[in-house]
Amino acid sequence: MDFFLLLPECALAAMILMFFAATLAKPRQAVLEGWASAGALCVFAAAWWTYGRSGLFFHDVYEVDTFSQTFKLILSLGLILILWMGAGLRGITRHLRPEYYLFLSLSCFGLFVMTSAVEL
Repeated sequence: MDFFLLLPECALAAMILMFFAATLAKPRQAVLEGWASAGALCVFAAAWWTYGRSGLFFHDVYEVDTFSQTFKLILSLGLILILWMGAGLRGITRHLRPEYYLFLSLSCFGLFVMTSAVEL
């Protein structure tokens, strides 16, 4: 088994943990936007780097193949676009901004897992 194939999920999990910590620390908006953009670009780079490889994990219920990797690239591109288009966040109060990024990355992680799930 090549656990290198799980790099996009691991990068997104690191991004989730970073935003969870940000909910406790409450950093400035510019810092949050920078972290979000850098994290989303790292997730896209990880998905691009593992593209074209395949493998089965967790007793063959999690399959990484070209199909799932294609959707992970599309989802990570969508995450980047949402983060860049939502810069500024005028409609969200200041103390809820870290949670916005946390829930956005959590939902992307759920979509990543669903694209590779063999059995729902």
